[in-house]
Amino acid sequence: MLFEPDLQSNFFHNDATPSVAWSGTGWQASQDGTAEIKAYVVEVPDGFVPALDVSYGGGDPDTALSEKLETIEAAIAAAETLASDWHSA
Repeated sequence: MLFEPDLQSNFFHNDATPSVAWSGTGWQASQDGTAEIKAYVVEVPDGFVPALDVSYGGGDPDTALSEKLETIEAAIAAAETLASDWHSA
């Protein structure tokens, strides 16, 4: 898992804007209440990138990105796994 503050700098060139292809249920509190998480999938050229935003104490989120996948279904499953496993990373 890779933490990056800016999706655009990693996957886009020529001033392209990231396009969210899928978003989970929105911000959800962690089990211990110390963080909020939000899973989503960003469409990039030739695929989809699973992502997870993690915000501690209501601050700016860190973004965890997984590797680019070919299908939206695989990317959604990976984003859901990021959300369920993020605390063990």
